[in-house]
Amino acid sequence: MPVSEADRQKWNQRYTAGAYADRTHASAFLVEQLDRQSLLPAAGCWALDLACGAGRNSVFLAEQGFRVDAVDISDVGLARGLTLAQQCGVEGNITWHCRDLQSPQDLDFAHHGSYGLILMVRFVAGHLLPHLIDALTPGGVLLVEEHLQWPDGELDLSGPSSGRFRLRPGELRRGFTGADAHEVLFDEEGLYTEPDGSTAALCRMVVRAAG
Repeated sequence: MPVSEADRQKWNQRYTAGAYADRTHASAFLVEQLDRQSLLPAAGCWALDLACGAGRNSVFLAEQGFRVDAVDISDVGLARGLTLAQQCGVEGNITWHCRDLQSPQDLDFAHHGSYGLILMVRFVAGHLLPHLIDALTPGGVLLVEEHLQWPDGELDLSGPSSGRFRLRPGELRRGFTGADAHEVLFDEEGLYTEPDGSTAALCRMVVRAAG
């Protein structure tokens, strides 16, 4: 069985079982950065939400006036996202794509050079970063948030238990090596309190494409 199909079945089973059913709020980092009007482009442009899961961030962006390409490996998760979008009255502003995203070729549907905003929230795919910069409009913004490996093993951290799905300190910023010219607008690593009160170790970056 191809890895992509195994992953699709894994995530479909999770969503079918009700995983993340209470997580309909947008990423706190996205909301915070969107509030900083100088950091993100004006609404009305295209946005790309990679590994969108059940679509919480895609729906939020559509509510702000963005047109959104929402991408995930799980068709069950995407169906939940569509239901949420319908409930919020923004289904016409979101196009849903069921893709694996393990290689740049999986972005062949994308409006390359046309996205004012790209999100990659808690999905580890550093090999895509240079290609995402290329997919931005001049002055467009890429927002990335990943789980971070933390030296204090005694801390009870939310998120994946495997280091495979956590980045090493400094690894995210190194992932932009070789990308086209860009400006770093925000770069931070540390501990953060999640909406449910748990603690997460995260690395966060916002970069803007040249022009």
